[in-house]
Amino acid sequence: KWEMPIDPSDPTFIIPFPVKFWKSCGFTDSTAIVFTTSGRACTQGGSTTFSTSLEARVPVHESGHAIFGLPDEYCCDGSYWKPSGQANIFPSLTDCQNSSISPDGCFEFCPTFKCWPGNATEIQNCRNWYKQSAWPDLDYECDCKEYAAKMNLDPNQCKPLDGTVNCSTTWWPYWSERWVSNIFSLSIQTPNWCNWRGAGMQNCCGNGWWKSDPNSCYMVNGNIFQPDCDMRISAKLNGLPACSNAGTLSVKTLSQAGPSTTDDKFFALGFNMKEGVITLLGATLDYGPTPNYFNENGRFTVRELSSSGEELMKTLLSDPREFRFGSHNNFEQGMMMGDDVNFFVVMPFRSGAAKFEIIDNETQQKVHETDVTKMVSDFCEEINYTEPECQAAGKTICSYLGDDPKPSILDQDIFKFSGTKGDTVTVMLDADPAGAGSGKRVTLMLMDKIKRTVLVKLDRSELPNQITATLPKTGEYRIIVAQPILTTKNKRYEGAYCLTLRTTTESYKTLAPALWVE
Repeated sequence: KWEMPIDPSDPTFIIPFPVKFWKSCGFTDSTAIVFTTSGRACTQGGSTTFSTSLEARVPVHESGHAIFGLPDEYCCDGSYWKPSGQANIFPSLTDCQNSSISPDGCFEFCPTFKCWPGNATEIQNCRNWYKQSAWPDLDYECDCKEYAAKMNLDPNQCKPLDGTVNCSTTWWPYWSERWVSNIFSLSIQTPNWCNWRGAGMQNCCGNGWWKSDPNSCYMVNGNIFQPDCDMRISAKLNGLPACSNAGTLSVKTLSQAGPSTTDDKFFALGFNMKEGVITLLGATLDYGPTPNYFNENGRFTVRELSSSGEELMKTLLSDPREFRFGSHNNFEQGMMMGDDVNFFVVMPFRSGAAKFEIIDNETQQKVHETDVTKMVSDFCEEINYTEPECQAAGKTICSYLGDDPKPSILDQDIFKFSGTKGDTVTVMLDADPAGAGSGKRVTLMLMDKIKRTVLVKLDRSELPNQITATLPKTGEYRIIVAQPILTTKNKRYEGAYCLTLRTTTESYKTLAPALWVE
């Protein structure tokens, strides 16, 4: 519990959670900010967090999204996709009839076309409704041509019904709520225009969406999970592992660190997204369980990778710029797109984790990469490498190259470690952060300090550099990071860097500065 900041005028203002919340409760599948007084329900994409008042339907509806992967069942600017397994909405009538629990009840709830009243009396009835509503200035939404002109659309698309559009299922309830009294007055059709999440007018619903669940379902505005939703929820719950001690949750803090047998360590990464650019705000690695990762649909994919690029884990993330707004009566009555938004991602700590990347699923382009090798090294060193994930983690030391040329003409840093015969070692070097500094050329060298033994490995390529070798004898080895002599000044790297040593034994623990490491 904490005091709210002053209520801002910006509707996309995000209430900041205390950092300690994410460290203590990173395992949550869904998180709610509950207003004890007044407050409008809101959900941010890319987050399992939503705000709600003390009214049951909103948290149940949002949990349907976050925990059970249920898309919306209302028209027309919800989130629509066909989930795997038992779905609750379908992209065609045939699919609905073949896959729904109640195939005879299938109907198009999110249609391609919109019906409008076509006579002056009913249009005026609709205007009267708006005048007494909370939106008296929106009465132009009653008249197709006036609406088209207001929204910079083509009024000529307001055409008489052609006999292919069914106005009874979706549009008659919509217009009758707005005091249109006769269904036969719905005589005009247009594409299903809507202001998609505040991003501009477009034809919503695509080629249409069908369902069989009645509108009393929680995924509309109801108070029960109807058959298709209910079946999916049951399948999701039955797919979860049973609790060994039901009702008990054990969260281990760093101060209680010790060997564990469960996947109970996590990364919590905080990001900002502004003008399409994702920036890391901060990150932590700590003990605690992780979410169940139910998401099956999202604008972005977050991938946890090893240093070699092997995918260790991935999850889908909705667009954090999306905001759903609602009230008691219609708790998702509209959406809009924001900008300059913050969001969190919680991922399990897997053996070999070295970096995270975020992929835009619309463009298939990588839009962000974060290196976590130093964080992993610090975490493992603090707990004396007792966890199994740390056995493959290695050790990282960061320094600066180019600021102290002594005793040579150019700067060099020398590190040492005690190696074991037959041990396969991997030495990795990269700018800190990746892409920083000036120039790209560095000499990375691995060599022995053992009599009658010769091991010399070099990598003179551009950053990042990597050397892998099998150690011929047990003894001391050196790693040299140096500015190359036979390279022009503008191509030599100068800047911060991080050196990581990974070994198949525990030799990596002995990595330490030897000479001239600033």
